[in-house]
Amino acid sequence: MFLALILLHLLADLSPQAKDATENDQAALTGMAQKALAKVEDMRQQKLTKPIKMGVKTKEQILEFIQLRFKEEYGPDKLDAESRLFKLQGLIPEDMDYGSFVGQLMTEQVAGFYDHIRQELYIAQWIPASIQAPIMAHELFHAIQVQEWGAQDFLDSKKFSQDEINAHAGLLEGDATLVTLAYTAQMMFQPLSLIYQPTVLEMSANSFKLQMLSQEFPVTASAPGYLKSSLIFPYEKGLKFLAKLLAKGWKVEDFRKLYQDPPQSSEQLMHPEKYITRDIPSEVEFTKEGSEFSEYKEFWGERAGEFHYMQMLASTLPEKDAVQAAEGWDGDKTVLWQKDEHNVAVTALTFDTEKDAEEFAVAAGNYFNARSGVHFRGQKKARRYLFALSKEAPLAEKALAQALKTLKVNDR
Repeated sequence: MFLALILLHLLADLSPQAKDATENDQAALTGMAQKALAKVEDMRQQKLTKPIKMGVKTKEQILEFIQLRFKEEYGPDKLDAESRLFKLQGLIPEDMDYGSFVGQLMTEQVAGFYDHIRQELYIAQWIPASIQAPIMAHELFHAIQVQEWGAQDFLDSKKFSQDEINAHAGLLEGDATLVTLAYTAQMMFQPLSLIYQPTVLEMSANSFKLQMLSQEFPVTASAPGYLKSSLIFPYEKGLKFLAKLLAKGWKVEDFRKLYQDPPQSSEQLMHPEKYITRDIPSEVEFTKEGSEFSEYKEFWGERAGEFHYMQMLASTLPEKDAVQAAEGWDGDKTVLWQKDEHNVAVTALTFDTEKDAEEFAVAAGNYFNARSGVHFRGQKKARRYLFALSKEAPLAEKALAQALKTLKVNDR
């Protein structure tokens, strides 16, 4: 999904608007960034071995560039398919212009960013000087993650599933947010040992979530719950992931090891004990070959992950019930088969136990059966649960039968 396309924004009060920067202002901002980089390098004991470009940009320039990158990374076909899939799953309204709304959502809270493709720091000229340095620290740490710790491919949708990208984004943004908190603590002459307390980081993650959901950001506030959660996920859950590792005896200096062995699923990010024990998701596969769907185009065809299904259920269930229903997830595959205006979304999931599968089946049945306009067909098979969604009942029935017939699971 869109949240992991580029490493960008951080919470900031964007209401004060600075006047156009003069050359002296630009020199001052660049100098501030160089000082921030030196502090971050010292804080995390890692120097940049190659210089990065730094450019002071207007808000219009940064937003234009983000929109360009969005089009380059995603493309209209994938964006359209994801819109159809999410509408079938009930994650966004039927009348939403998904591409336009996502563009607004991505740019509303932007406060400068590090472009990992061009390896350039974009400094926002309109951000008040009083809060520029922590934002710079966050984005400059992204440069360290990419240049020194090999994170440049972590968000590549051609290499990784959506679930893996969510997990990687959680590591990248969670760790960068930790740097922001530590940098701010130093500015206030607070000891880093206080900031690195697990309970303090948990509280900071909760506070961050509330700030991103505040009325200062009307587009985010108006977004469907799934899109809100997707935007917040890497920052909030990523920081909590690190907090839980600290609680289990890790040190901040140990975090660099995560870049050689990053979390492989949103399940691992949300349940760090599963990262520690290397609970690897099972591989789930089914095909459309040999059926009437052979002529349909296939989109997605990848693993969505525990986070996706938890948030899907949370749109109607109490959060604790959605969390419980999604726990026990062990792997999945979701596809959209499309031919002209005919669409069917098919999902196959596997769970740790048959009880886990039953809990999800009941919750998913209640969720989909309460909706109108979309036909739902689901079936549990031991630890597996499969379902199909379409506005055409015969398509849902045939797609479910095809997935059941060709289902293969490589349990891990």
